[in-house]
Amino acid sequence: FSSKAAKAMLTKHKAPSTASTNKNEKLLQPPDPAKEDEIRQLQFEVRTHHQNGNYSEALKSSVTLLKVTQDHFGKDHPASASSYNNVGLMYKLLGQYEQSRVNYHEALRIYERVLGKDHASYAAALHNLGNLNRSQLHLDESLSAMDRLQLNEEAMSYLEEAWVIRQAEL
Repeated sequence: FSSKAAKAMLTKHKAPSTASTNKNEKLLQPPDPAKEDEIRQLQFEVRTHHQNGNYSEALKSSVTLLKVTQDHFGKDHPASASSYNNVGLMYKLLGQYEQSRVNYHEALRIYERVLGKDHASYAAALHNLGNLNRSQLHLDESLSAMDRLQLNEEAMSYLEEAWVIRQAEL
């Protein structure tokens, strides 16, 4: 399509209700190059800080990336779920396991709603939760033996579910 034809299609589209109109219009709008550049820059920052072991700065960039992504794409979008995964990873690396878990579960919820439970991204979020539990049971000295057992069982469950999804995909 030419940009003129795309604009004509966008202006002709009318959705039946106000709520769906706003959502549909957002979906039909052409990408905002400035926002997408900002997202790429933030992704670069997250990656660079992570690779350099600067997890506090990576967390700050990840939280900013999440806000920008949600503003640009909406809360229930795979890019927003991916941003929740970034935030979850940084919290995990900082030893803030509950904050990590909250973010990983939010990513999982979005992936399930938007892509379905049989998608690779859903499996990746399950894998992240399994690895979070495994890390916590090895590194968190405050856990009781029962807590460790429960985390291990949950980790195995998450990892097995992720494995089944990945096998089906292949």
